[in-house]
Amino acid sequence: MKEPKIYAVPILFLITIVFFLASCVKEGPAGKDGADGEAGIDGEDGTASCIQCHDDTQLIASKSIQWESSQHAKGVQFANNSKECAPCHTSQGFLERMASGEESTNGTIQNANPPNCYTCHWIHKDYELSDWELTYFDAVTLWHTSNSTTAVDLGTGNLCANCHQAMHPEPMPEPDGDSIFIETSNWGLHYGPVANIIGATGGYEIGDGYASSDHATEIENSCIVCHMSLPVGSKAGGHQIGMTYINQGISTMNYTGCINCHNNIEELDLLIESTKNEISNLLTQMETLLLDQQIMDSSYYAIPGMKHPDQAGALLNFNMVRTDNSYGIHNYLYSKKLLENSIESMK
Repeated sequence: MKEPKIYAVPILFLITIVFFLASCVKEGPAGKDGADGEAGIDGEDGTASCIQCHDDTQLIASKSIQWESSQHAKGVQFANNSKECAPCHTSQGFLERMASGEESTNGTIQNANPPNCYTCHWIHKDYELSDWELTYFDAVTLWHTSNSTTAVDLGTGNLCANCHQAMHPEPMPEPDGDSIFIETSNWGLHYGPVANIIGATGGYEIGDGYASSDHATEIENSCIVCHMSLPVGSKAGGHQIGMTYINQGISTMNYTGCINCHNNIEELDLLIESTKNEISNLLTQMETLLLDQQIMDSSYYAIPGMKHPDQAGALLNFNMVRTDNSYGIHNYLYSKKLLENSIESMK
């Protein structure tokens, strides 16, 4: 008879221990039977809310591509995330400022983003189609005005106006008032005072004759109608927001937001050209006067010192029209009168 292999002994020992332990465990009372489930009823589809927006139309993809080509995505210097700058230069700062009603955030915005989907829409708030609604659309009380008009109502363009407006210059010159002392070269309105130009308020209104053109008064949703009309790929319109683009080396206009009012493109081109030329010529005249009288330097910054109110007001008007950057298209009549009256006051 063969001897059992030595490794079989430990295995037999382990089996014995397992049976011994199992016999020592008391079996508890049987539990109650579970309730029968309802057969045949499916649970809610986990993707039901997602596909309301994330469908197969590729719409989100097209809007994202347009935005990525926009100045909002790459040109607003969102590294300017201090509490004074963040409200317009960062997405998080904008939303905080709008919720609080303050002109600045509580502090520096960390991990700042440029304006994006979450800035303008309630993305992933309720996971419903309502998430596409605009975050803010009420009339905008401007930071800086020059008359009794303290708010502008640009329809859905109000969202834009919250940032595209002038800062309040300190001190502010008053027509027929005392001279003011400008302490810093940064004195003025900051950049992009588009809402003030469209709302015809915020300039140094010396003299009379101020009025508004149809672009400022007759377009219900203002900025959106023209700048976010049907896009040309990712070159202009839509969420790219630009009005012009380069086509085979030539600057080309996106007319899709214009043709509802201007049905003759050739006439529209002539009107745009004549408007821009006129405002550009007035800006050139003002620039010469401001440089000659040492009110500003060649980079358009104020030269600190004591200034007559008309001199300071002329610099304010010059930079308001210049940084509006539409050369009169946004509000031809108001832009023209700001420049003409300031030129006359400086002669």
